Amino acid sequence: MLGSMKARMGERKRSDLVSLLQREGHLYEFLIGCGIIILWIRPLRSSFWLDELGTYWVVRAGLADAIDLALKYQGQSPAYYLIAWLARNVGRGSEAVLRSPSLLAGLFAAILVGRLGRRLFGPNAGWASALVFAATPIVTFSAVNARPYAFAYLALAAATVSLINLLEDRGARWGPAYGAAVAATIHFHYLFGFALLGHVPFLLSRWPGRERPARRGLWTALAILAILLFPLIFQIPYLLAHARIPDLPLGRPSMEALLISLVPLPILAGLVLGLLIARSIGPIELQGRGEQGALTLVAGLWLAGPSGLLLSSVASDINLMWPTYARSSALGAALLVGAGVATIRSPTARRIVLLLVAICGQVAANGRWYADQDWRGAVAEVNALIDDPGTPVLMHAAFVEGTHVALLRDPGYRSLLLAPLSRYPVQGKIVPIPFDLTDASESYLERRVVPSVEGSHRLVLVTLENGSGLTAWFQGRLQPLGFESRRVGDHGAVQVTLFERGRPHGARGSSAGMSP
Repeated sequence: MLGSMKARMGERKRSDLVSLLQREGHLYEFLIGCGIIILWIRPLRSSFWLDELGTYWVVRAGLADAIDLALKYQGQSPAYYLIAWLARNVGRGSEAVLRSPSLLAGLFAAILVGRLGRRLFGPNAGWASALVFAATPIVTFSAVNARPYAFAYLALAAATVSLINLLEDRGARWGPAYGAAVAATIHFHYLFGFALLGHVPFLLSRWPGRERPARRGLWTALAILAILLFPLIFQIPYLLAHARIPDLPLGRPSMEALLISLVPLPILAGLVLGLLIARSIGPIELQGRGEQGALTLVAGLWLAGPSGLLLSSVASDINLMWPTYARSSALGAALLVGAGVATIRSPTARRIVLLLVAICGQVAANGRWYADQDWRGAVAEVNALIDDPGTPVLMHAAFVEGTHVALLRDPGYRSLLLAPLSRYPVQGKIVPIPFDLTDASESYLERRVVPSVEGSHRLVLVTLENGSGLTAWFQGRLQPLGFESRRVGDHGAVQVTLFERGRPHGARGSSAGMSP
């Protein structure tokens, strides 16, 4: 009898949930959308992380300087840096203002993804595709990031919309739009160019029988594309030189790396959990629809980016299969998942699945990149420890170029490698230290760094997480000189270590070579 009562209560709860979702479906969609936007906005005021500080370093001065620094040191088109320069001047360096253009670009990209989903797979796929795109962790990161990725998503989505319109004989006027959007995608991020190859199968499948306006529009698009991409020819020498840096991740990527780039695990987990919960409420019936060539286009957008990176990695022996590089596939993945969810006949089941996708995606993305690099807090901690302008502050050159100790003496590169100081100034005597420990960097530390600090009574070491070996090296090297060390504060991956000579016995902290 007790089991029967529990079964009836469980059935009543499921019935209440179904009734609520049916009655308040649009309210739930609105709340999910608001929740995602809030989680996008929440990190706006947090400390810049390392690559964002590279952006700030480029745009910190005049417009001409920003263009020159972007070309000379970043090896990128100045397109995004022009936007960042304007935002930096409007907000006077505010983290929130410098990130706001990316936030807006991310929102417009999500809207275009929704329009693409609706256009290709029907009304139910529009909301689903936009939500999956917005909930994908790498997209969330891009949308609140003073880097060009959100603009690359927007340009890629705009190029795809323009191509569809062009091939549907809507007039040659879509040719210039397509050419400009393709060029913008490449200008905002070179590696997003691989994703554009996903247009080729769709273009070939739809090209036979196209009317003259469509053909004329495509030739116009190619002409505009060639004109807009011509300035990038001058970047080729830099890219070739940069590709020869021996410290880039060498070797061939694993199959696991390819799968991770194709399938966002939080989105997959939400999809599976949502289907299981929806199935427990009732049977799931499927119904499919889609425009001609829709799956070809979406699958191309999904696969082209990682496939291009994979082939480039094999050809060059430089491993490019990193989630941050393969992020362009998120657009195609969102459209595929959105199309799949749209095939579920029951609106209630669709809402359950999307709710779980949104929850899992945003829990996985919940600000972890920003909490892990609190440069602002670390610098504040350092300045609180400095009571003498001559106190050495050993700053980790955390960009990979910092491996080359010769660049630490080059005025231009030294400034870039110390980019965190351009936004968060440090008091004391700045001493740059290399990216990692190699024979050359150890020799540099012995010849240049240790002699400059061994006469001090106090010094501060600031390292990013990949510099933990440097911390241990300094602890071992300075202990015989009478220094004791202790970790100061909690700033995520940014570590502040205080070295003092002759601290009183029993003072707070760990001894040299020990963790707190």
